[in-house]
Amino acid sequence: MKKIISLLLVLLAGLMVTACSGSDTKTETLKAALLTGGPVNDGGWNQMAYEGLMGLEDIGYEVSNTENVQQDGQKQALQAYCDQGYNLVIGHGYEWGDALTEMANKYPDIKFLQIGGNAGGKVPNLTSGEFKSYELGYIGGKIAAATTTTKKFGFIGAAKIPTLIAEITAIKGAIKDSDPTITVAEIYTGSWTDVAAGKKAAEQMINQGIDTILGIGDACDAGAIQAIDEANAAGKDVKFIGWTGDFYSAYQKDFIVTSCIQDVQGVIKTIGQEVKDDKFVSRYWLPDVASGMLHIGEWSPTATDAQKAAGEAAVQDIKDGKVTPRSIFDLAGVPASEYYDAQELVYSK
Repeated sequence: MKKIISLLLVLLAGLMVTACSGSDTKTETLKAALLTGGPVNDGGWNQMAYEGLMGLEDIGYEVSNTENVQQDGQKQALQAYCDQGYNLVIGHGYEWGDALTEMANKYPDIKFLQIGGNAGGKVPNLTSGEFKSYELGYIGGKIAAATTTTKKFGFIGAAKIPTLIAEITAIKGAIKDSDPTITVAEIYTGSWTDVAAGKKAAEQMINQGIDTILGIGDACDAGAIQAIDEANAAGKDVKFIGWTGDFYSAYQKDFIVTSCIQDVQGVIKTIGQEVKDDKFVSRYWLPDVASGMLHIGEWSPTATDAQKAAGEAAVQDIKDGKVTPRSIFDLAGVPASEYYDAQELVYSK
């Protein structure tokens, strides 16, 4: 009997050890959160980030998002996710830099990602991906120059932040290089979310005889597209070039010639995988044309051979090193800028 009891005790102890060791090795479910300043159905910047967030589910993440966060509410919104123990928290846009830096210092065990800014690489748990979008601006400018027939081009932007200023400067330089007789008009709506403001800006440009518009305005772009659609229905011939998202694919409107794509989804996937693999590196990262993270989107079926050739030649010239950041800005006659010589930065103590 004693032998039987002893054997049972040994077996029970073995089961307890197995159970304990199993609980110790249980895999943690990673959690990622995205915060955006605008709606995630804008067809562009914010929607691309949301789609990237959803892609993290494919590699095992539980995901959440908060949209339409005003700048004065950024810290509170970020802290809410930090206090819930999220592993990766993403602030989408240049304007998130200060709030992300403060939270990264406050929560050293959480990884943070800024897209479209330069806050990364300064603290050990914050990375930023700032696209070399002056390269994309050069491509967009070349396509725009091949598109306008009235020699009047219009740019509708949301706000005069450094990245956007670099983009429109590159666009203007490329247009000037293609045809110096093309005029460029600029309107800034002051909002990333005001659809009506985007429409009003486009209507103003159309009334001035502008026949090609490029928008970098997130939700405002939807208003610009609406204005162009109505103008074309009334007999005009106005074209639109999208930015960040694939606007022709989203809207299926032939007047959307193509889009200048920023692979926001690719940035989120890259960092999400690094966090999962415990290989996160804090850095200031510059995704570019050479890496494939900046490229031309789907072409409208009515896009001309000249438009396609202009865009594809611009891409190839950048890849071949014939066009450099400095030469892009030189075309616009702009003096030295921080964007010319921006270098990737990896955190070090």
